[in-house]
Amino acid sequence: MSVKIYPAAPEKESCADYRVLVNGREVPLQTARVSAYPFNRRWPGHQRQIEQTELCNFVAFAMSGETEITVIPLHPFSAVHIRPRSLPASSTVGADGVITIRLREPACFTVEPYGTRHALHIFADPMPAYDVGGGEVLYFGAGEHDAGTIELHSGQTLFLEEGAVVYATVFAQDAENIRILGRGILDNSKNTEKILFEANVSGNNTDCGNALREHAVTLIGCKNVEIDGIILRNSLLYNIACVSCSGVHIRNIKLIGCWRFNSDGVHFACCQDCSLTDSFLRVYDDAVCVRGYSKYEYERWLTNRAGNLPSTKNIRVSGCTIWNDWGKGLQVGTETYAEEVADVLFENCCIIRVSYGPLYIWVVDNARVHDIVYRNIDIEFDEYNWAPLIQQTDEQVYRYDYDPDFACPFIAFQVEKHFEYSMIRTEEELGSIRGVRLEGVNFHSMQKPFFLFAGHSASSPCEDVVCQDLCWNGEPVSASFFERQSQKNEFCRNIRLED
Repeated sequence: MSVKIYPAAPEKESCADYRVLVNGREVPLQTARVSAYPFNRRWPGHQRQIEQTELCNFVAFAMSGETEITVIPLHPFSAVHIRPRSLPASSTVGADGVITIRLREPACFTVEPYGTRHALHIFADPMPAYDVGGGEVLYFGAGEHDAGTIELHSGQTLFLEEGAVVYATVFAQDAENIRILGRGILDNSKNTEKILFEANVSGNNTDCGNALREHAVTLIGCKNVEIDGIILRNSLLYNIACVSCSGVHIRNIKLIGCWRFNSDGVHFACCQDCSLTDSFLRVYDDAVCVRGYSKYEYERWLTNRAGNLPSTKNIRVSGCTIWNDWGKGLQVGTETYAEEVADVLFENCCIIRVSYGPLYIWVVDNARVHDIVYRNIDIEFDEYNWAPLIQQTDEQVYRYDYDPDFACPFIAFQVEKHFEYSMIRTEEELGSIRGVRLEGVNFHSMQKPFFLFAGHSASSPCEDVVCQDLCWNGEPVSASFFERQSQKNEFCRNIRLED
């Protein structure tokens, strides 16, 4: 067995809640700012308040063979949770409070001795084996680099070495055969919103429209893209936005430090033949979205493109671990301005925390959504779920009286026209949900699961949803229990669980 410990660049703000050793060698702690509460609001004219966040630690290294990880919490604790439950590892807690984890293969996971707060995130990579030959390489070595906006062109490779912290956003449009590789950090903290006019809106339910914001990585109309190994930290908006792309393959990325408004994970909008695999996503807002165009994307980049409205097809999301602080886990939608969203597979994923809903299909535009599969998904709800709340004013703080029975919908599929998100003009143009399968979905919770299904009309139904092998706390869910716990409206047909 061997280990490669990555160097860590100095940080402007840091915390130290642990000591971590790997095979007896000290690993440098790194720090990210994350959301402390599921507290959100539509863009009110200014960025989210720092009081709603906290600092947390992560460590990063590469390994081969069974590896011993020693975690020494620096504050008192009574019990520890290691997530996901399916982690290929064994663990013990000594009388001195030292946590020993024997990890059998590379994985990303959390160690949580303090409950939801101040978790340790461990990113154990496979040994790196990158081939950066062929084409122009934009290389960033260990240390800090202030790069601004990096625009990638066809044939270019952006490489971030272990120990590199690159303060930058990445943008590519109509580029082919590009790559973003390495084990360094793409840090988006210097990416800030451009305020167009002063505003401070209370009680708003729509974006007040006074700011321009950029994603950490934006790909528009690109083909044959590879993103592998990097850590993305502190995204201003989405971590990776893929719009009208084909052949984008994302592997072994780690997302952390998402606390600002709308800091989503990975979006595939009107894309084809794309994948996201073996990655860790701790995000504030929605984690993975497979969808059509949004108004913003269409108006900014796509209005002048000729041709019919495209489709989103052949998208694969597998082997991912997701911690969602506010929004949804594995989602089709919300924006569904497309011909269709079809042939989508979510497989072998673990959702270790979720606030708003783990499995979600939300059709608000004209797309026909069909042939969607959720297979072998493991979902963990915290023992003490904090309800997501909407902030109304700057002065309001997050306060929630714990309700032991509170739970978000475990499955939610719905069709509706939305006053802000929809691009269609009339409800008659709404799309539909047809042909969804859920196979081998496991829920772990103290709360009783419930399921929500809603069509909009006879021509925009939610129908042909078939579930197999659903389990709650290790016990199979029966068809009769599924029916009792399902809420359906009159525009739902053939939604069932097969015993």
